[in-house]
Amino acid sequence: MRSNALPKQKSGFTLLELMIVVIIIGVLAGIAIPRFIKTAEKVRGEKAVSSLRLILLAGESMYMLDYNEFTNDLDLLAPYIFIGELASDPNWTYGDPDITDDPDDLGPDFTATAARSGGVYSGGTITIDEDENITTGGNWPFTY
Repeated sequence: MRSNALPKQKSGFTLLELMIVVIIIGVLAGIAIPRFIKTAEKVRGEKAVSSLRLILLAGESMYMLDYNEFTNDLDLLAPYIFIGELASDPNWTYGDPDITDDPDDLGPDFTATAARSGGVYSGGTITIDEDENITTGGNWPFTY
């Protein structure tokens, strides 16, 4: 016996609909992923800037603990300024802080530098001086 009823329609998505959804997801990912990477790198840089500031602040604090007074004299702070545990940071390589006498200046100059090790901006550098002026170099695109 033959039925005149229409065949049962199958439910689901067509190949074209699935392809359009995949393309839309791909376009959105193509926009979002580079922005996420750039934002993550900028945050890593901000962490390095914070760490560089801590190098100088920690030196000042340790001097205060020993002598019960604050000083901005970098000659006195030199023995207290070191990179300590920052050397284990997987994202940055911290150089030993540099304290030099500048004949054109009233006192010694302090600089500490962090170099990006790996990642999109590998080789970029961030440097801080005794007045907490931040400079960037290499291929580091962000400013602070």
